[in-house]
Amino acid sequence: MLHKITPNFENPIHLVGLSGVVVATGVISVYGFQKFKLFKERRRLACLTKRKQTERQEVLAKLKAEYEFTPKRQLIIEIPVNELIEKLQKRVLSATEVFEAFLAKSILATEAFNSITEYIPQALEWAKMLDALPNPKGPLHGLPFCVKDDYDVKGMDTTLGLAKYLYQPAEDSAALVKVLRDLGGVPFCKTNIPQTTFSFGSENPVFGAVLNPLFPERKMAPGGSSSGTGSLIAANGAVFGLGSDIGGSGRIPAHMCGISSIKPTTGRLCKRGAAMRLLPDCVGCAEIFKRFYKWI
Repeated sequence: MLHKITPNFENPIHLVGLSGVVVATGVISVYGFQKFKLFKERRRLACLTKRKQTERQEVLAKLKAEYEFTPKRQLIIEIPVNELIEKLQKRVLSATEVFEAFLAKSILATEAFNSITEYIPQALEWAKMLDALPNPKGPLHGLPFCVKDDYDVKGMDTTLGLAKYLYQPAEDSAALVKVLRDLGGVPFCKTNIPQTTFSFGSENPVFGAVLNPLFPERKMAPGGSSSGTGSLIAANGAVFGLGSDIGGSGRIPAHMCGISSIKPTTGRLCKRGAAMRLLPDCVGCAEIFKRFYKWI
């Protein structure tokens, strides 16, 4: 038999029971609300990731159609760095010619090894500006270089491989990017990294995994966290690259990709614009220079 029980508010036992029900209901409500917020945020980030991936593929397809990797461009990217610098300084080759050659090669490298996250739209304009100057701008005049996706480039995202940082373009470029531009270099792309950069791996959920050009058939990783930089340079897709190195993030990819890296003393180079949000006082820079391989 069932019957209704009327609570006696003067009875302490009944009061304790009711308060327990209220507390439990509150906890369940808060937990449910937090789960709902988490679900909405995951869905939002998934939509942002899908949108970015679609845009990236469209840009890559458009660039590939515009910049064919011709035999002439093949010859340009095979010129040793010291000779390439000399030809640029003497205006035997234009900055635009060299930029377009490495752009064409980098497209193929990204299709094969997923080295690049995004291309810098202003790069062609910067190369043409160098060609319009009466004299070479500096020792790096016309040399195309890549920028690891933990350094700011004005107007572009610095994601660290995290969807939460998509569509948040930087208001200014990192100090090191500016310095290299002042020396005549042409930054033309941002390179892929493991999520948060604190990994020797090479994968993130936004742009995917980077592969090592030295072992294309085995689909091996290039090491991290300057994964895309090491991969792109090993594939002859850039003359040199800007990265970061705290515990081997530049040296490990260099070793695994058969190239070289330089890690200056921490604090020697300006960290402004370097997106090391977790360890802001441990910024190092790896400038990874290319080495040519006959079989690439």
